[in-house]
Amino acid sequence: MVGYPPVSSENGPSIFIRGGHRGIGKAIAISFAQAGASFLALRCPGDLGGIKDGIEVAARQAGHGPPTVQCLHLDVTDSASVTPVPEAVASVQYPTSELDVLVNNPGFMTPALPPHPYNPYISDI
Repeated sequence: MVGYPPVSSENGPSIFIRGGHRGIGKAIAISFAQAGASFLALRCPGDLGGIKDGIEVAARQAGHGPPTVQCLHLDVTDSASVTPVPEAVASVQYPTSELDVLVNNPGFMTPALPPHPYNPYISDI
């Protein structure tokens, strides 16, 4: 659970989470919903799919109304998509007229490199 004081979802904070569609970012989004966030803007590769449903269920189970959830199409693997991030954050219509929390959590994994072959001359390092 996020250490943000619980509030009603009508006046809860507005949150923008880059990388909020899966993994740690998704867990952060769910935690803010459980704490009473009123608005969540998430970076998503496509549509919201089951992400929005999971957020709404988590908010209801915590005794809050579901937050408004908005998806922004930003992709850290595409430099043309990353460049307009400040404009994307500014273009969102936050219900409180400003952003309360920005979680900068983008990331991606590349295929792992093969292990380096054993070299007896550097084994003591």
